[in-house]
Amino acid sequence: MFYHVIGLSYRKDLTYNQISVVYGDAFVNIRGRPTRITLNNNPIHIIETNAFRQLDVTRLYLQDLKIDHLEYNTFEDVTAVEINLTKNKIKTLAAAVFTGTNYLQNLYLDNVGLKAVYGTLFKDASTVSGTISLEGNELNQLPGDFLSQVSPYEIKLTSNKISVFPKDMIQNTKVKRIDLNSNRIEVLPDDSFIGQGQLLEVMLKNNRITDVHRGIFDPLKNVQTLDLSYNRLVYLAPGIFDAMDNLHSLYLSDNILFYFPAVNGTRLERLDLQRNTLTSIANDAFIYFNGTLKKIDLTDNSLNCDCQLYKTLVWVKKSIQGGNCSSPNATSGLLFDHKEENSTKYFAKPKGRVRGEMGIDYVSLNKLIHGLNLFSTVQGFRALGGVNESHAPNLACC
Repeated sequence: MFYHVIGLSYRKDLTYNQISVVYGDAFVNIRGRPTRITLNNNPIHIIETNAFRQLDVTRLYLQDLKIDHLEYNTFEDVTAVEINLTKNKIKTLAAAVFTGTNYLQNLYLDNVGLKAVYGTLFKDASTVSGTISLEGNELNQLPGDFLSQVSPYEIKLTSNKISVFPKDMIQNTKVKRIDLNSNRIEVLPDDSFIGQGQLLEVMLKNNRITDVHRGIFDPLKNVQTLDLSYNRLVYLAPGIFDAMDNLHSLYLSDNILFYFPAVNGTRLERLDLQRNTLTSIANDAFIYFNGTLKKIDLTDNSLNCDCQLYKTLVWVKKSIQGGNCSSPNATSGLLFDHKEENSTKYFAKPKGRVRGEMGIDYVSLNKLIHGLNLFSTVQGFRALGGVNESHAPNLACC
């Protein structure tokens, strides 16, 4: 049992005791203002209504207990800026459980087995200006009014069972970052992001998204990071990211994209296209980039390294940090490599000896472009290390 605490030190650590119940008014009339109270790893299975009434504390840790439900007003008048309830056994949360937490900034309810939330958890001047984390639960949806009384910077929903993007929940809120990694989202409706121009980061990694239509991202004019990696995207429409004027990082690795369209890269710094099935890239894919791009990764694709691809990549040659040629035979096996050798940025470095007859250690993109464009025939490649006549048809586009 735990009740009527008289005095608490600067930090009160009650971890690994045999406390099973926290009764109402357990912290009434305590002396001092502890910065942290930790009740982690106790067999607590009941926390009564008003158990923390008048508790003046900065952080309250209630992790790895035996709690399976929370009473209404459990945390009323708690002054804590952070409450952590990670690793409990809470299956559902009733509405307004955290009413009266007027100073709360961060709330963690990770890995508690949560299956349902009914309405907003907050009421009456709750603030929550930092993080609401519900990671590692079993939620398949969230009510539209879940955030109606609070203004968190981010909401973390990684590793749940959410199948529909919760647009109603964050529409017209102040949420800047939403993390929906490792869920079960298959479709993003065209109106998913309407009214969400406040967002700065949208994390949708490791879902089941197969298609995104042109215009869907247009409302996201302030987004700086968009992660769509580890999905099932096959095609991206030209101009799909053009309205995202502040996009800095775009993650598209581990999809099944076979083609990459033109991108408005006015502020893009990182583009990750690893482990797709890319064979080609749009001719004008990178011509709008203004020099901000620091890294583009094309590792483990199936690129056809013809003249068109070289002309495309010349715009971003200093940013390429991974990739390889699969065809034609003259270039098959070449690796794109962002390395410096004698103060020259190199585009390709073979592992061992390259298939075909190129027999070169390094091939700079400048030299390849020069050879392909100026000589316009197989002689251009021959000048770089030798290509036999059987490769001439592969260079016809030059």
